[in-house]
Amino acid sequence: IYIDAKEFKLVNDIFGQAFGDYAIKCIADSLRKSLPPGCIYGRIGGDFFGVCMPVDMFDSERAEKLLSPFVVDNGKIRHELVIQQGVYTITETGLDPSVMYDRAHMALETIKNSLGVHIAYYSEKLRSDSLWNQRLAADMHTAVEERQLRPYIQPIVDKGGRIIGG
Repeated sequence: IYIDAKEFKLVNDIFGQAFGDYAIKCIADSLRKSLPPGCIYGRIGGDFFGVCMPVDMFDSERAEKLLSPFVVDNGKIRHELVIQQGVYTITETGLDPSVMYDRAHMALETIKNSLGVHIAYYSEKLRSDSLWNQRLAADMHTAVEERQLRPYIQPIVDKGGRIIGG
């Protein structure tokens, strides 16, 4: 599981680094208290955390309740964080843990602009779509260099018939 506190840089910018550090500790404490025994968790860096747990211990309803809303309150400042997580279920044994977290992160990226959604799941379709997009971007670069594209611009005209854009 790859966990991210959305827009966390703003927390540091608005409330200061001391409150940001306190918020990170609150997230870690929440993980420590809520995860079943036998789970491994830690801070990956910044506002990112990783969790490794047996799939049968993952309870999406419990995780959703924990994440929404996630309020940090130090007595002076009270702020609600948007916490999201990407989940990768291990299907290939022997994968490096960094690859597993990359896949969980890939799932997380699919909901990064959806503030009401807190959990996303990895699928092989995500990976194949990502590889397709990378291949397409590389092919697009070549097509531009080799002048294989021909742009067409639809004129935009005002009431008087003058072209004002395209």
